[in-house]
Amino acid sequence: MYKFIDWKGDLIQEITIAEKRRLIYNYRRIELINHIYDSYDSINTAILEIAKSHFDAVLHSKGDDFARSEKLFIDTQNVLLGNFLTVFRMYLDSTERILSEISSKNLLVTFRKTQKDYYDNSDYYPFCYKLRNYIQHVGYAVESALIRTAFNKPGELSVTQIASLLHKRSLLKRRSSWNRESQSNLRQMEEFIDIKIIVDTVSEAVKTFHESIGVGLMKFRTRYLNTIDNFIGSAYDPSSPPHLSIIRGEDYRVFAMSIKAIERLRNHPSTPPLFRFNNFGFAMATFSEVRNVGFDKYIQSISAKM
Repeated sequence: MYKFIDWKGDLIQEITIAEKRRLIYNYRRIELINHIYDSYDSINTAILEIAKSHFDAVLHSKGDDFARSEKLFIDTQNVLLGNFLTVFRMYLDSTERILSEISSKNLLVTFRKTQKDYYDNSDYYPFCYKLRNYIQHVGYAVESALIRTAFNKPGELSVTQIASLLHKRSLLKRRSSWNRESQSNLRQMEEFIDIKIIVDTVSEAVKTFHESIGVGLMKFRTRYLNTIDNFIGSAYDPSSPPHLSIIRGEDYRVFAMSIKAIERLRNHPSTPPLFRFNNFGFAMATFSEVRNVGFDKYIQSISAKM
């Protein structure tokens, strides 16, 4: 027999080897589904990093000296764009792997079909999907920054807007980076491609993909959580310290379960909101608000409205 104990070492109940296996099986699947949500959330984090870099560039630059910091800004945008696209592709790959691992063939088929339909019908998505490969081989995609300035005070020229631009001509020079669809996609785009188009296209695509499996994931989530709850019963306290344990004998710990992981999955919405670049406005009024309240509080105010 095994013992299922709380963080203080008090016995919740004795369990058989079959029950131990069932507990561990369901908890590990809770961790897997959490990983899908964590990957999804990391896309938001990457979007915020790109947005914050634009805010910082505007808030801390004078119009007449931006040229001196432009190269650093462009280098930063390339790093952040590469990270954003890598996180995006990791979400796709890890979600497919996890759906396969939790034996959800129907959800996996739905997830893949939604991606294919989006790829076949979107104006910009094929290019955005392949752009990560281009960056991996070439090392950069953003080549220039476009700024707008205004005299906010007599004699003081300030940056009011900024855009990070990719150059279509440069992208097309490396034809080996693009398949037929993405190359055709790219040829129809403007000569200078604003990074916000890439961010918004990917954000909207990921939200669509996640919505296609959101209800199904909730059903799996409910099943796994109910199994855990049936074992825990009234002994469960979500505000208690961090773990529950399965032990053999008096103190040999066989397995530990994180209360935080259980609660995170229990409270996670099926399809959390994803930021889009256009959420941030990038007008002078927005920059003034950010300057007054701080970036983090400004993001919280946006999140509350989404």
